[in-house]
Amino acid sequence: MRTLAALILLAGAVGATPPSPNDHLLVLGKRVGPFYYHSSHESQSDYAAARTAFGRPTSQRVDGNLCRVTWKAAGITIGFASDARPCAPKTLAAHGLWYGMTLWAATWHNTRGLRIGMSTAAVRHLYPGASGNTHRLILATHRDQELTFVLLAVTLAQGKVVAIDVPADFVY
Repeated sequence: MRTLAALILLAGAVGATPPSPNDHLLVLGKRVGPFYYHSSHESQSDYAAARTAFGRPTSQRVDGNLCRVTWKAAGITIGFASDARPCAPKTLAAHGLWYGMTLWAATWHNTRGLRIGMSTAAVRHLYPGASGNTHRLILATHRDQELTFVLLAVTLAQGKVVAIDVPADFVY
């Protein structure tokens, strides 16, 4: 018991924030698990909120003006837009703005019943208006004046959903 208490104190001393409980639910336009991606908090960047939700990221990579941050344990990659050095720690912490994400862990699902591992036929049953091909289906879109934004898409392999993509529905 003393060892557990010491570990908890040590974790707090080094600034580690334990991740929030994750129900692996995607509520389109609002949240993914414990991370509310469309609710800018003045007190912290979207990146800081994602770190609070998912813990320490596994990896990062620069993709143009985005930093693609991956949490392997959660099965999620989130893009954060910022500036010319998008993956710089200070930039992410201060200005990391959510700009799309990909979910791939088998536990992810949405409010309509879409799940990783689901067959293409089952997806088409849930989303009869889906468009696309054998590799990618567009499930929901949003039109704003002359622009059409994809809200939800799935990546398919061998007739099964292997990823749920939620691109940003705004231009950065």
